[in-house]
Amino acid sequence: MKFYVNCLFRFRPSQFTVRVGEWDLTDVDHYSEEYRVVDYKAHPEFRPNGFYNDVSVFRLDKPVKFSA
Repeated sequence: MKFYVNCLFRFRPSQFTVRVGEWDLTDVDHYSEEYRVVDYKAHPEFRPNGFYNDVSVFRLDKPVKFSA
C-alpha cells in the first residue's frame, strides 16, 4: 500500500488499518477486507522540504487476496 510520507511520521504502524475492496464507507458489507499495518518504509530519497518522493510502502499483517 502507498501512503504519503509527510503524513506518516506522526503515527505508529499499529495506528493504521487498511480496508481493501471498499468504495462506500457508509455501507455495511461482507466483501471488503481489513488489514493491520505492521511496518512502513519511506522512500529512501524522501526530503521533508518538498513533495519529491513523498511516498511510502505499508507491510500488512497478511497477504491481500485478489479476485476477478
